[in-house]
Amino acid sequence: MNPHPPSPDRTSTREAGVLPNVVTPYPFLSLPDHPEELGRLGPYRVLSLLGEGGMGLVFRAEHDTLRRLVALKVMKPHEAHNPDSRERFLRECRAAAAIRSDHVITVHGSRCR
Repeated sequence: MNPHPPSPDRTSTREAGVLPNVVTPYPFLSLPDHPEELGRLGPYRVLSLLGEGGMGLVFRAEHDTLRRLVALKVMKPHEAHNPDSRERFLRECRAAAAIRSDHVITVHGSRCR
């Protein structure tokens, strides 16, 4: 069961007819290709919400081609509009990427616009 019910303001119909009238609470995601997905972000199938903090959301996702499960962290939309928040997020990504440890996640990439 999804702990975050869909909001009615994000209803879209997929042209291909795979999932008509899909509603998602995450407007920054593309429509899902399969019922087990929340949506898509770039090459990732977003599968579930793992947690959230003050400025970001962390999702369980799978890379399409590599079939590698990842934790995908994205900024909340209202934070992403703030240049200071984007800079802070990028600093956090760089700091995490600089650490080499079995006890800290590996950063595979970052895209800050």
